[in-house]
Amino acid sequence: MFSSGMDLNDGAALGGAFELALAADLRVMAWDAVAGIMEVRLGLLPDLGGCSRLPAIVGLGNAKELIMTGKPIDGHEAHRIGFANRIAPAEELEACTQGLADELLAGAPRAVGLAKRVMDVAAKPALSETLARELEAQEVLAASEDFAEGAAAFLEQRPPEFAGR
Repeated sequence: MFSSGMDLNDGAALGGAFELALAADLRVMAWDAVAGIMEVRLGLLPDLGGCSRLPAIVGLGNAKELIMTGKPIDGHEAHRIGFANRIAPAEELEACTQGLADELLAGAPRAVGLAKRVMDVAAKPALSETLARELEAQEVLAASEDFAEGAAAFLEQRPPEFAGR
């Protein structure tokens, strides 16, 4: 389970932190938390499982929009598209997360565990293959002129001027 109670004043679950959340079975977020997978704005792609896991969680169309635009979302949008299982005000986040954990603990451990494994195989049948493809694609992008431009633009705090090379 992943719990994010961060807002813009405290930080955000962006990039790798977002992908870490994708590796969790369930996610609980504060309403005003910010999450996003913004690698395309630097000329890269999510390579820690973002491209592999996100479509199974939020659907292909929503995953493409989040990954291909790099737009961040708040807890309400995350819940609407299925990224967050539950949302709560930041001050109630711990209690909300504990409530979900208590519900999980009320089930038979072996049944919950085996159900999880069966659903994971059904939802992500080629996970190891897509993770390998992410790595291959990232190697190509890391050597590109667009990545060099994206990194420079980020450091210089200006919009990038991508050329497609």
